[in-house]
Amino acid sequence: SNKTIVIIPKLNPDGFASNSRFNANNVDLNRNFASANWKTDVVVPGGSTLINGGGSAPLSEPESKAIIDYINASGPSLVMSYHSQGSIVIGNGSGNSLSLAAMYADHVGYQNISPEDSAGAFEHETTGALEDWLHETPNIPVVLLELSSHTSSGLFSYHRQPMLNVIK
Repeated sequence: SNKTIVIIPKLNPDGFASNSRFNANNVDLNRNFASANWKTDVVVPGGSTLINGGGSAPLSEPESKAIIDYINASGPSLVMSYHSQGSIVIGNGSGNSLSLAAMYADHVGYQNISPEDSAGAFEHETTGALEDWLHETPNIPVVLLELSSHTSSGLFSYHRQPMLNVIK
């Protein structure tokens, strides 16, 4: 009660439509935010470098700009960011994100990783990420979830109660 929950089902509709992590401009949207480690050229899963994969500048993409505008206008007290795949949970270090991430990970049986150790959890750099910008600039707690699969049926029912527990 007394909480507003907003679900944005797809930040990258172009990528969803083309079954790709990139938008129509071939930018990885989660590398397009104005964090301290933003880069134009990004390393993508598989280890190759994508020229301009982080965009021509932070927030160069309309989707990234739209989510930042929404966050700035709405002032959320917590952001939960769902990705795939990896079966891990990471708090961004702001507020109570670390304890919330640990609680969520424990409930779903995922590995809980600290922000400092998150670089080792991926086969590629994660520069220019939304959760980093949220930590650095507005200092909003983020619980980032790397789901176990891209397509598993039942993911929402499996994650519904832990999500509700975290936002209480």
